[in-house]
Amino acid sequence: MRTTIIRTITATTIESVHVAFEKGQPKFVKNDTLTLNGKIDEASALKIIRKTFGENAQLQAVEETTNVYEISVDDFIKYATIVKDEKEVASENTEVKEV
Repeated sequence: MRTTIIRTITATTIESVHVAFEKGQPKFVKNDTLTLNGKIDEASALKIIRKTFGENAQLQAVEETTNVYEISVDDFIKYATIVKDEKEVASENTEVKEV
């Protein structure tokens, strides 16, 4: 019987700044770093930061990181949220689908 669950997960970290004016002079201010699940290209990252931080946000860096994670089945059950219970899974497996 399996004792651990192993998954490969890719996350993208986005660094950005926005332009603020101090005493009439433009100044770049660092925005909060965003870390999002999955692979995100630069064009999509730019859309995300502009939606999050405003239209004057500028992209600084986009970095993808892929890691392999492992957790014991006991810890997985302890921390995971049940999405479907046993009865729902059983009914899905016995439903007849019309073609």
